Amino acid sequence: MELSTSAPASLSLKRARAYLEEVADSPADHLSVLASPDAGFRHVVPRSAVRAHLRRTVGVDPGFDLGADAFAAMIGLALADRRDPVVPAELLDLFAERIALCRRRNRYGYFVDVPEFAADTDCTALSAAGLYEHGRQSRADLAEAARELVRAAAPPSAAREGLRPNVVLVYWDDAVEPSAPRRGLKHDAVVCANALYTLSLARESGAWDEGADVLEATARHVGAHLGSSEPLGGTRYYPDPTAFLFAVSRLCDGFEPHARSFRGALARRIATARTPDNPLSLALALIAGRAAGAPADQLDEWGRALVRGQRDDGSWPAAPYYRMGRFDLCFGSPLITTLFAVRALLGAPVRGTALGGTA
Repeated sequence: MELSTSAPASLSLKRARAYLEEVADSPADHLSVLASPDAGFRHVVPRSAVRAHLRRTVGVDPGFDLGADAFAAMIGLALADRRDPVVPAELLDLFAERIALCRRRNRYGYFVDVPEFAADTDCTALSAAGLYEHGRQSRADLAEAARELVRAAAPPSAAREGLRPNVVLVYWDDAVEPSAPRRGLKHDAVVCANALYTLSLARESGAWDEGADVLEATARHVGAHLGSSEPLGGTRYYPDPTAFLFAVSRLCDGFEPHARSFRGALARRIATARTPDNPLSLALALIAGRAAGAPADQLDEWGRALVRGQRDDGSWPAAPYYRMGRFDLCFGSPLITTLFAVRALLGAPVRGTALGGTA
């Protein structure tokens, strides 16, 4: 395995590969994320106990039990390329198989086996783009996913409710899934950036040329959020502010028009950022910093700190990547942190490395 990185980073990546190979050989349940009420993941709530935990701590029943999920798999395909030198091909196969279990017509849900929880635009955007770029989904399927994302845009009348017309919402809030209660209309800037990536990919690939008003409105919303003070506090579903910066960096690495629109503001955000205090934030910031053209000494400092945070088994510890919107419960896993750390240490962006779907 040849890695064009520094010696410490190269050794770190070899150890990470050993961990990921072990994950690939483990039961599929190891792909599911962990839930914790604290940012340090000192206390992990078993999935089977989350509903009771929320009833006891906040007095609210979420209306469903947590089951197996595919979010780490969605992240894995979004971060790795087809010939990734660290993520084993067998693990990429597992990711694709796991995501397929979450497909609901042309949408994707978070859970494998919880029909009471509606599919959402974030999972749909990540899944459709990842499967297509790994050659596991056709352009026609990508186009259908893009049309679904356009259908999730806020209507003009939604402005009366404080929503932004033509900007992609988190949930469709329709009757397509009769087992799933409606989740309400809301925006999230990270979700918008992920949806914008998939819409842009569908357009660039020639799969789809519709929905220009939704693409443009969603891009304006992402840009406005990036230029405001809001990213400093995270978003409804992504508590770590660097998660949004990472989502924008994907757009900058993937599409030149978005790079022209967002890279300057992203660079200003990175320039004022302090060294993050956990490995996941470090990895997200390092990826975003490279896309923004951050100074080499800043990137080197973050890279060294990331290497120091690796555990003996080759993984990096769980940290909050996203949360329940209504409840103070965070989700993450060593697998998710390790996938981000690997991409951060490898350095090169994923897009542009002979990716592409089938006809």
